[in-house]
Amino acid sequence: MPSNRSGQPIENKAVAATGATLIINQLAWAIFTFWPAARNAVPSASDQLQLASIAATIFTAAASYYAPHTHRPDLPPVVPPVSPANGPTTASVAFETGQAGEDH
Repeated sequence: MPSNRSGQPIENKAVAATGATLIINQLAWAIFTFWPAARNAVPSASDQLQLASIAATIFTAAASYYAPHTHRPDLPPVVPPVSPANGPTTASVAFETGQAGEDH
């Protein structure tokens, strides 16, 4: 697992997103630099930059979505809220009876 200078773990999702952005931008640069057909298909430099930015955004989102979560033992466990023991809440009763949002 990657860590920063003080030895604390870096989140896997952050590493995956940053890495995907770097890789896709370098790949786009190499394609437009060394492959003449790609350069001729997208002749404008601003269009090439937009295409690289769109591709980087898509691959960054996918990489961060599919990267595993980093286990954080220093955080307390999440406790789900306790449901009411006496039936539905006041808001749900008001909504079901049609009285929600009405001033009485």
